[in-house]
Amino acid sequence: MSRNPFNPSWGTRPPVLAGRQEILQAVFEDLAAGPGHANYHHVFYGPRGVGKTVLLTEIAEHVHREWEWAVVDYSGTPEYGPRQALAEAAPALLRQLGGRRASAQGLPRRVEAAAPVPGRPLRASVELPGVDASQFLPLLQRLAELAQKRGAGLLFVVDEVQRARAQPDLELLGNTVQQLERRRGLPVSMAMAGLHNTPRHLARACTFFERQDKVQVTDLGPDATRVAYLEPLATGGIAIDTEALELLVARSQGYPFAIQLYGHRAWERVGEGGRLTLAEAMIAVEDADRWLAVNLYEPRWDRLDTTERAMVKAIAALGGTMVATRDIATAVGRTPSQLSVARHALLNEHHVVHTPRYGHLAFDLPGFDRWLAQTQDLGSLRLPPPRRPPRSGPSP
Repeated sequence: MSRNPFNPSWGTRPPVLAGRQEILQAVFEDLAAGPGHANYHHVFYGPRGVGKTVLLTEIAEHVHREWEWAVVDYSGTPEYGPRQALAEAAPALLRQLGGRRASAQGLPRRVEAAAPVPGRPLRASVELPGVDASQFLPLLQRLAELAQKRGAGLLFVVDEVQRARAQPDLELLGNTVQQLERRRGLPVSMAMAGLHNTPRHLARACTFFERQDKVQVTDLGPDATRVAYLEPLATGGIAIDTEALELLVARSQGYPFAIQLYGHRAWERVGEGGRLTLAEAMIAVEDADRWLAVNLYEPRWDRLDTTERAMVKAIAALGGTMVATRDIATAVGRTPSQLSVARHALLNEHHVVHTPRYGHLAFDLPGFDRWLAQTQDLGSLRLPPPRRPPRSGPSP
């Protein structure tokens, strides 16, 4: 089977890291500056598919591989918090940082014994279910101190941070790291990533997060997009005609997930050592567009109610990239306040749009406007008049 140059498991950089070198360089310089540095912690936010998780992975792998840092991975969910993540990671990290002897010390454990049965031995189990709030700081401190003795540090990685509970989970994590890093000078850093509402979500957790620098991860520019295609293709020995490259660049619109998908389809068309012509690129793009329609666009459309559908059709009809909320309201025959509930759902529940500027909306998914234009009637936008509540007559 031919190897796919767009597969990060090759050991080469995935194309979604093209154009991110400045971000990575700044992160590594900040971490090298040590505890107390103004930007010792990092928060990335933006729509799905722009490469935030890949950024976190690159940062974590670099500090672990090159600097021998300890890393705790936590993907935010309401049911699974940083306490559980630390408890699961602690035994291996203690062995990594302090050897076998350190791994046997300081771990909070719960011992449960079954009722004795005549003729049978006492059955006991030792579990590490997840440290409680009072144990979280001492355990994280122990790991950080061991890392500091080795000239290393500890990185707490949080993906999908918008799904984690602001309180008590993120509050506990933020306050604990502040205590260890800012007040005790221990090398404990956080790298987080989430959707557009991440800055507001973190601000609700604790004031420490308000002071952290937030980096918005956006789509790639045309030059970075070209590099994202050319480097992996060159790795596979694939030549590409200029017209084919420009088609891929234009259709992917700098959206890293689309770049990876279009590149994968192009690789499948020609194989290692081949040449990608404009004709082959057009077929690859059509294949990728069908995949996007079935797996991204149609499911999102199906989840929308009537008002939400009217809004996204209006956004597509009005350009799709920077559309004023008042213009959307005018197009569908409503006032902006009458669309506030639908707007909130599109932003925070369906993740179809984001706010590139105050009072404006834009699609999260590049190409969604093109799909809407192909499948929906964008000339019919107005909603029926809202129903008025019945008049209350005089009391009998």
